[in-house]
Amino acid sequence: MNPWDYQYEFGEVEEDENLFENLRTHIKERYRRNLCYNKIE
Repeated sequence: MNPWDYQYEFGEVEEDENLFENLRTHIKERYRRNLCYNKIE
């Protein structure tokens, strides 16, 4: 998946800095969720 696709999940983001903050947080959340999910399996 193209990282820029995440932009649409947050709606229009005017400041790149803001977008990257959101991306970093979002990716960290997904990563954490995947870790938990993998431990269960």
